[in-house]
Amino acid sequence: MHPPEVINALYRKGRQLNLKIEEHEKYGLEFIEAERKYNVALSTKMFLLKSEGNAISTCEKLAKGDQLIADLKFEMDKQDILRDSCKKALSAIFAQIDCLRSDLSFQKLDYKNIGATQQA
Repeated sequence: MHPPEVINALYRKGRQLNLKIEEHEKYGLEFIEAERKYNVALSTKMFLLKSEGNAISTCEKLAKGDQLIADLKFEMDKQDILRDSCKKALSAIFAQIDCLRSDLSFQKLDYKNIGATQQA
């Protein structure tokens, strides 16, 4: 790739990085909201089960078997996976940017070396 192409690729990666950061923030907020809903529903269900006379040692297992609680847990786990995938994509974009920067640096060095060789 020629230097202008590398610079354009860096610019595109920068835009991609900004979009991925926004996406990561969105998934992070969705995860904490899903986690909050799950925790509130789980504790409410456990309280109801305990007030119905169930042993405290079984309340959590019974509550987690409830369809609503299981659905909320699924949503929380899904958001966690999306957030984690986005984090990995961010790392990959950073690595690609580093490679492009290195390529540009080597091209700059080659350009200087060619100029020095021609002057000698």
